[in-house]
Amino acid sequence: MFETAQPIPPGLPLSLSEEIAVVDEEVMELRRQLAEKLRLQNKQLEVLLKRFDAP
Repeated sequence: MFETAQPIPPGLPLSLSEEIAVVDEEVMELRRQLAEKLRLQNKQLEVLLKRFDAP
């Protein structure tokens, strides 16, 4: 369901800027996943509210 960033093979030394870039990509992916999950939950809550709000 969710894609994750490609892991960095162990043993390959990364510069600080490369490590920062990898972490930034991971953070962006996690934010995207969270936003998608929240959108889905909002839709589900709207359906429930309509069901219980209807006269």
